[in-house]
Order: sequence, then C-alpha cells, then structure tokens
Amino acid sequence: MSQTFRVPVGEVVERCQHHLTLLAPGSEPAAITEHAISLALSSKRTQKETELLLGDVLRDSRRTVLRSQARRLRLVSDLGRLASDGIATGGLSGFADYETPEQRVLAREFIALLRARAEEIGGATPRVLAGLLISETESETAQAVGTSRSTVTRARRALRAYAAEQGYQPLAA
Repeated sequence: MSQTFRVPVGEVVERCQHHLTLLAPGSEPAAITEHAISLALSSKRTQKETELLLGDVLRDSRRTVLRSQARRLRLVSDLGRLASDGIATGGLSGFADYETPEQRVLAREFIALLRARAEEIGGATPRVLAGLLISETESETAQAVGTSRSTVTRARRALRAYAAEQGYQPLAA
C-alpha cells in the first residue's frame, strides 16, 4: 500500500508554469493552465500527492474555463439581433462588418439610445452597458465596477427592457 504524503502546492504550480511556457499565449490550453495555477494556490484546496493534485486542478480548471466560454456564447445568443448586426459578437471574432452605411447609422443610434438610458438610470449602469457591448461576463463587469453580480444582472435586465421598448427584438434561436 502506498503512503499518501503532503507535497507543497509549489511543486504543482511550478509544473503548471513550466507547461504554460510551452503553450501559445491566449489559447484555450493556456487559459486552462493559468486557471489551474489559481486553483492550486487556493487556500481551500486540500493538498494531495502531486499527481492527484495536478489532475484535480487541471480537471476543475478545464471545467471552469469551458463553462465560462459557454456562458459567453449564451450571452451573445441572448443579445440576438445585436450580435447578428455586429454590435456585439461575444469578443471571440471581433466586430462584424456592417453591410450598408444605413446599418452603421442604425447601430450607432441604437447604442446612443442605450447609453443615454444608462446615464439616466445612473450608478454603475453606464459601465455595465460598456461591459455588455464588449461581451464581458457578469462577474467580469461586477469586478470592474466593484459591485455585486446581482447589481450587474439588474442593470442588464433594465437595459434589455428598455431595448425592447425601443423595438429591439432578439432573433429566435
């Protein structure tokens, strides 16, 4: 029977950092490895044998990163017509090309309406709109604003309600 011993988390972090140097910056495996380092450093994580701890943090990190990507894609889908018109595309492929000058004008006018409404609402809402347009997650926006995720959710809900009042209709999925 093998004896389980406690290994400093530092060994797992070093292995992840070494692996990170072999990966393309910004790639999905790099994001997973970077998040694994954060998980390994968590004070809530139980220390285990190096291989078990490494496997655990990589598995948990992969699940977290993929879930985050899925949420980002869902957000783009929820934006419906805004995404198809190139106003917000999820940040994955940049802004879409507008087909006509009229579409550019309509998009700018619609964003201007949303910005004006965000200013009327006040508080963190203008920054929440900016985060929405660059496809930040609710958590990313909340962290940037220094407020709770529920506050960001309420602000987004208010902006979507206003957009619907102005005639915005998401495309059917």
